[in-house]
Amino acid sequence: PGSLAVARIAGCENVLAARVVEHHEEEGVTLVDVDGVRLEMGYHALPVGAELDVAVRSEDIVVARQPVRGTSARNVVEGTLGAIRRHAGRVELEVRLPAPLLVGVTPVTVRELDLQEGCRVFLLIKARAIHPLA
Repeated sequence: PGSLAVARIAGCENVLAARVVEHHEEEGVTLVDVDGVRLEMGYHALPVGAELDVAVRSEDIVVARQPVRGTSARNVVEGTLGAIRRHAGRVELEVRLPAPLLVGVTPVTVRELDLQEGCRVFLLIKARAIHPLA
């Protein structure tokens, strides 16, 4: 999505204010800061220091109870599980990084991972799942 309106239509529940920190063009990534959390996204030629919004679909985020290594996900970030909202066969988690992120999971995920409000979780987000709105 190229704009907030398109991001909402495309189902991007998470729109976050970010600032470009650095680029690694040869590696295909741009590093952004979101409320003190550094995330890698696909390379985007904005100048360092530029402010932009980034969008992430809730279903493009994977939840783990332990840190995960050896994965293609460029971002493994720790957060605290806030609200757990159940909706007809699906669950929406609100995770604070400190910026809140909505994460879509199934009810079986909540049960098998023993997810409870206040527990520590790790989110896995591919760089290409973070879309610039600039």
